Amino acid sequence: MKESRECFNCGKKGHFAQDCRMPRRQTFQGNMATTKEEKREAMLETPISEEEWDAEARFSIGVEQEELIEDMEETSLVATTYSKTDYKDEEEVKEDMEKPVLATTIRSKIDYKEDWIVDSGCSNHMTNDEKKLQDIDEYKGKRVVLTSNNSRLPISHIGKTTLPRNDSQKLQLEKVYLVPGLKKNLLSVPQLTAAGNYVLFGPEDVSIFQQVEVIGTPIVKGRRTESVYVLSAESAYVDKTRKNETVDLLHERLGHVSYNKLKVMMKKQIIRGLPQVDIRTDTVCAGCQFGKAYQLPFKESEHQSQTPLELIHSDVFGPVKQISLGGMKYIVTFIDDFSRKILGRVYEDSSLRD
Repeated sequence: MKESRECFNCGKKGHFAQDCRMPRRQTFQGNMATTKEEKREAMLETPISEEEWDAEARFSIGVEQEELIEDMEETSLVATTYSKTDYKDEEEVKEDMEKPVLATTIRSKIDYKEDWIVDSGCSNHMTNDEKKLQDIDEYKGKRVVLTSNNSRLPISHIGKTTLPRNDSQKLQLEKVYLVPGLKKNLLSVPQLTAAGNYVLFGPEDVSIFQQVEVIGTPIVKGRRTESVYVLSAESAYVDKTRKNETVDLLHERLGHVSYNKLKVMMKKQIIRGLPQVDIRTDTVCAGCQFGKAYQLPFKESEHQSQTPLELIHSDVFGPVKQISLGGMKYIVTFIDDFSRKILGRVYEDSSLRD
């Protein structure tokens, strides 16, 4: 295959640009080409200056994926970021939110050294470039980064950074991990939302807002679990069953836990998937009251026997569920008050006849 393809760097056949020994050729592509040949020629022969860039301008495809260039569709992705500032009135807010704080035309090939990947599955902002961070401190925690191939990368430092922007508005990123060996700069959606931001993904862009007004009803809704957002395939069925869930039902399912503790469990999400319902701490459970109740003792007898058989205590127990081998269902006990000797007799029926 290499013999029939020419190098995108020097133009000679027999090798790819990533294996080329000639100096790397730094070029930019102009406006969108319409055919595959025009796309290839535009990448190699049509460099343009920054002053000539327009809304559709993009960087050329990197040499690492040049073997896939014929199958790639050219795309232009705009990442827009909004940040909170001081506004005088509501109209000024709406007017300013229509203007992007950061409007970056992203090339089809992502520059993993400079670009930030907005990742909803990433639990923390992280980068491998120490130059991007300020106020760097040594990381003393025990957390590690688990990659997609299940390898573990240590966290060396933690710091702050600010995304590139085109005006005075800023989006400050706190607690950014410095992870040596990481191949991408990751922007954590859960960490952005935890800081009070709203992240909106569209068909061709992603936007970050400090304030947002939602119009319409969501088609499906997930939940935040720990540091990631989870959309369960069984959520629709679970929602139907939860409509009938009450505090008393949850109280019984959890072994008659106290209502105060149940309230704490819901607040801190100690049990995964525990629904949030209103709890009245003055609620009384009948089962708990019966379970905590106890039988009062018999009054102490004032009579004390002086001789055997002077006073006999007797009681009948039955019918029992587990019948004896002889078919007996009842038992009668006799207790001598003086000697405390006990005698028992079993019977087949309540007539207590032998």
